[in-house]
Amino acid sequence: MKQHRVAGFSLFALVASLLAGWWAAPTSALSTSLVISQVYGGGGATSGSPTYKNDFIELFNTSNVTVSLNGYSVQYGSATGSSWQATSLTGAVDPGHYFLVQEGGGTVGGTLPPADAIGTLNMSATAGKVALVNSATALTGGCPTVPVVDLLGYGTANCSEGSPTAALTNVTAATRTNSCVDTDQNSTDFTVITASARNSSTPANPCSPLPTATNTLIPPTATDTAVPTATATSDPNSTPTATSIATATSTASPTNTSTSTPTNTGVPPTATATSAPLTPIYTIQGAAQRSSLTGKPVTTQGVVTGVKVQTSSSGAQTFGFFLQDAVGDGNIATSDAILVYTGSSRPVATLRSYVGHSLQVAGTISEYVAGTGSSPVTELGGSLIITDLGQGPAITPVVIGMGGWMPPTTVIDDDNNTTYDPTTDGLDFYESLESMLVQVNNGLVVGPTNQYGEFVVVADRGANATGLTAQRSLAISPNDFNPERIMIGQDNIDVAPATGGNGNPALTVGDVTSGAVIGPLDYNFNNYKIERPATPLVIDTTTETTPEVTAPLTSNSQLRVASFNVENFFNIGDPGEPQRIQRVADDIRVNLGAPDVLVVDEIQDDSGRTDDGTVTAESHLTTLTDMIKSGGGPQYQWRYINPVNDQDGGEPGGNIRVVFLFRADRGLTFVDKPGGGPTIADSVNPDGTLAQSPGRVDPNNPAFTSSRKPLAGEFLFNGHDIIIIGNHWNSKGGDQPLYGSTQPPVQSSQTQRDQQATVVRSFVDQIFAGNPNANVVVAGDLNDFQFSPPLTIVKGSGSTALMDLVERPEVANEVYTYNYEGNAQVLDHILYSQALAQQLTTVDIVHLDSSFPVGVRASDHDPDVANFDLPASATPTPTSTNTSVPTATNTPSPTNTPTATNTAVPTATNTPSPTSTPTATNTSLPTATNTPLPTATNTPSPMPTDATPSVTANAATVVANEGKLATLTGTYSDADAGDKVTLTVSVGMVTKNGTNSGTWRWFFPTTDGPADGQIVTLTATDSEGATATTSWSLTVRNVAPTATLTNSGPVSPGDTVFVSFTNTSDPSSADTSAGFHYAFACGDPTQFYQSTYANSSTTPGTSCSFDSPGAHSVLGRIIDKDGGYADYSTVVRVRRH
Repeated sequence: MKQHRVAGFSLFALVASLLAGWWAAPTSALSTSLVISQVYGGGGATSGSPTYKNDFIELFNTSNVTVSLNGYSVQYGSATGSSWQATSLTGAVDPGHYFLVQEGGGTVGGTLPPADAIGTLNMSATAGKVALVNSATALTGGCPTVPVVDLLGYGTANCSEGSPTAALTNVTAATRTNSCVDTDQNSTDFTVITASARNSSTPANPCSPLPTATNTLIPPTATDTAVPTATATSDPNSTPTATSIATATSTASPTNTSTSTPTNTGVPPTATATSAPLTPIYTIQGAAQRSSLTGKPVTTQGVVTGVKVQTSSSGAQTFGFFLQDAVGDGNIATSDAILVYTGSSRPVATLRSYVGHSLQVAGTISEYVAGTGSSPVTELGGSLIITDLGQGPAITPVVIGMGGWMPPTTVIDDDNNTTYDPTTDGLDFYESLESMLVQVNNGLVVGPTNQYGEFVVVADRGANATGLTAQRSLAISPNDFNPERIMIGQDNIDVAPATGGNGNPALTVGDVTSGAVIGPLDYNFNNYKIERPATPLVIDTTTETTPEVTAPLTSNSQLRVASFNVENFFNIGDPGEPQRIQRVADDIRVNLGAPDVLVVDEIQDDSGRTDDGTVTAESHLTTLTDMIKSGGGPQYQWRYINPVNDQDGGEPGGNIRVVFLFRADRGLTFVDKPGGGPTIADSVNPDGTLAQSPGRVDPNNPAFTSSRKPLAGEFLFNGHDIIIIGNHWNSKGGDQPLYGSTQPPVQSSQTQRDQQATVVRSFVDQIFAGNPNANVVVAGDLNDFQFSPPLTIVKGSGSTALMDLVERPEVANEVYTYNYEGNAQVLDHILYSQALAQQLTTVDIVHLDSSFPVGVRASDHDPDVANFDLPASATPTPTSTNTSVPTATNTPSPTNTPTATNTAVPTATNTPSPTSTPTATNTSLPTATNTPLPTATNTPSPMPTDATPSVTANAATVVANEGKLATLTGTYSDADAGDKVTLTVSVGMVTKNGTNSGTWRWFFPTTDGPADGQIVTLTATDSEGATATTSWSLTVRNVAPTATLTNSGPVSPGDTVFVSFTNTSDPSSADTSAGFHYAFACGDPTQFYQSTYANSSTTPGTSCSFDSPGAHSVLGRIIDKDGGYADYSTVVRVRRH
């Protein structure tokens, strides 16, 4: 299963023990648990034709649950002796199964079946005593009773249950007449017959008979607290959360009473299959979402097609298996399979041994509902009686797609879940295949591998899918949420919980699973999934999506505005986070073309998810912007307002916020206007400009409770005043799932977004009231679709309506910024006023993250970009000077009493800009006349000796690849509790300053390798100036360049084909600037493999020709200036005519 998610199984097994009284019991006594089922002492004999070489003791489990043998032993005593010998046992015995203990022996006779345990007891062939003991300690005395679980005396034994059996021989054994019956009378319970040993692999012989009378179950009178209350939501901005299967704690006293007297008075049959009437699985399922047999006991039969293993975050595992009727009823409306829930009563190895076998299973039907809004799953559970009938017939999977059953492509449900129609409703289509073995051919990946190892496909390379984009994602539309997509899970694969590894590969949108993916169809976490087995997948990456790079600007008068949700940027404690920071920096610098203004969502505070009261984000933003610049990008500045701690939602402790990143090297200026604060509402001046910049839009409005507050800022570019409002609206958490029981799903989270849209729209209207031609941008993660009510509200109508970038015709075939369970959708928007619409030149949705698997991408959102042409204006748009909240300038004399304390200055955080000056001077406070205080004469006390700080590094050497982030941690402290330690470093940057002690973290964005042995020195300086240092060496390794090798084929024999490298890249900007060298081999590769930078060509292509038809491989090598190289090949197809 996926880590941190609730297991999708019925809780019936957890309360089954409370309901055990309803089973009708036979008149013959049933053993309570383990019994001795056979004893043979003829091993080791050298005459008389012994049946087996070894003695053995055979055990049997009469119960309906697996019984552990840990701490048990089997013991032997001579017929009249008082001492015993023991063989200790471990392991477990499944219900209705045998357990074979091999003992001492010789060389004559047959070989026992593989033993489950081995001892060295030498038993008499004719008379003796054997005990099953709940202890490993040897018994004492001629006839002990405690802690004996079961006892057999044979021949002339002086101790037995009742009378001993007849004497044995080296051919015969004492064999329990009916393994399920123990009357405590050895002479009648056992028969002396030819020995025939059975082990744990022997087909099961279940003991509990099915009731033949009508029984009424009176439910417990107390409340059982085991029912899960978690709801799995479709929140695209948070990890689904739910409560794992709980251990049931019930205070109920079951009073289950039979209302009739059972007529079954005989002993259970000894055959492997019960004679009870069978109910076919398709009858259990029926043509409906729920079984009509819910709550009723049934016995059914089928072939096991797969195992379901689910592991909780604690490592606890629960199991089940998929059972399918071998023939089926031919009715496409009814499923022929069912999920059998076994809980943890049977080890997964046992369940895997069932795969391919026919089983007869008796249990109780239930409809498991994982959480509020989830669809039910028909399960067979309870006190299961499982009979293994041996190898079953092969099950032919149902093909979903061409050549099989075509899924609906538009409708998930169109009748409020009141009519069962698998031919038109996607929900009913998958219900009709629930738990059945299904097959998808050539699945086109439309949802990348997520953190739970799942990915999403459409069949037949998307041949019949609706909504495929140019990037091969599957986009939603107002009336189409793509029921043709299907998830590929991994609960049928053994995945070690400790590693958290994925059984499925990391796949990207556009990949194709060549051939067939086959597995049982499961429903969990509100999605239908094919739980494929652990067989290798063949992946065709020919059409795989690659990260996009937006086109560069074509004029200095163009202004680029972008919006980017960077997904919890960043938790400094997460492994791999520095690499993600580098990817985000590269995304901004390269893929987005270093926009002039970037509205950034989900910037966390400097302590990440640690909830320590930190609200600033200066360290994070410094790290990010320094990386952008070190890679060759511009120097970015930023503006934001610190949130009130833990008031803006998101990851607890993270304090995510909206930030403006902007560059000032192209003529853009941020218009700073003081007065903004976490709880201070920005306002609009009469001329349509902002009163505070940056400022928050109505932060105290209930619409923004536990949600990010919009950030308003004013910019000036070429004389044009532009107001940008950055947003990150309420997420979709709590909405009902697409494949849930309520249709259509209730989108409860939309109410808050409607309110947020109304507040933002009102603020925009105030701007237009002052300036109908205002340049206004509303951007960010609005967490809703372009056709949703919140977007309709915020866009408005008429002359002040805002335009949405994603509705432009040039992006019509790529409209998505987010991928949720294979549904590509727009959550991120750039809305712009009609004045800006006239200046719009190009737009782009830059697909660089949402189509890629976890661990590869920098974020889970794709950014969008709008470019406006704003030539220099002769008459700049008026910009108000804010005088409403003056900034005080008070310079008290050091020896004077203070003149005043100005508390009007807000808490807005503004990183100083070289061009930023205050816009107002506070003259409202009078200048006080201060009389100097008398100067006191003080005799200084002796100063204590200052302690030297200490600083340590956790490694002496740091190794990093070029173009990546080198990082190291360590600790610092000062023995003087009042001293604060300041850290400085000779290379790179260091976090954590100004405290007495703590853990520091060093970062250095490497540029070019190889470079060995650079010494980095970190200095700790305390408040008195005392210092300490620590050093380490830095090694930067060269990384080979990457590229794509393509050819112009297919060609005819003898024709020229051009082979060339494209998409060349190197993490070192120095390597890229120096240029690459190339080598090619059309035929003999001998010289190719000796190619170096010095003897290779700077031309990235070559011409080849081939005289013979068929496939010919051409080799290519790309080499950087440092000698790092990568080899590629491309196949040239030569036609036969």
